[in-house]
Amino acid sequence: MSQVRTRKRGKTFSYIFEAGKKADGKRKVVEKGGFATKKAAYDAGVAAYNDWKHGNIGITSENISVKDFLQNWLDNVVALNVKANSMQVYTFLANKHIFPKFGSLTIQELTPAVLDNWMRELLKAGYAKSTISHVHTIIHHALDYAVYPAELISSNPANYIKVPKKAPTNIVKRHIITPEKLNELLEENPFGTPYYIPILILYHTGMRIGELLGLTWNAIDFDEKIISLTSK
Repeated sequence: MSQVRTRKRGKTFSYIFEAGKKADGKRKVVEKGGFATKKAAYDAGVAAYNDWKHGNIGITSENISVKDFLQNWLDNVVALNVKANSMQVYTFLANKHIFPKFGSLTIQELTPAVLDNWMRELLKAGYAKSTISHVHTIIHHALDYAVYPAELISSNPANYIKVPKKAPTNIVKRHIITPEKLNELLEENPFGTPYYIPILILYHTGMRIGELLGLTWNAIDFDEKIISLTSK
């Protein structure tokens, strides 16, 4: 890599490369020494140069995977610019929707066609418009960073993709029942009342109400302590 130079200083070697210009217009030079060999200095210089070129988020290769890039972006860019709860949402959606789908691909393999198919898959899977929009926003912002300052791709493929208009907007929002809320429900519906057992089954199994109402005695194996939604 011609941008990285090495030189010997006493008994050790240093790497040097230009990192743009200072506010006064003078060249900004990055130099680090203390390497035992010229090769060690050069290799370290290449890694440092690539990291600087890609926005100082720990990227040292052009062929980085979507998962590695996005994780670096989340840890070193997003985490410094959003609140903790927003960071949790970003991380959750990335782990649930982006990494399983594109994690092994390189950034360069994300094309408009690939992303468009993905939007359609999320729609067919029944996800709400808000979820699809949030996921689209994450990948869009991440790929904007991949364009600049990371300079890994020349344009953002997400610019050409829109959230499907037919994505549902009226999906019922689910709420997680906390142990405290469960205790409140059981106090209102103590043992012996009609709803006591149904509440416990719903809480501990995650069944839908319709599935619970469809249970019969032969769906319960008391010896193995198993409830089957498909009757034996």
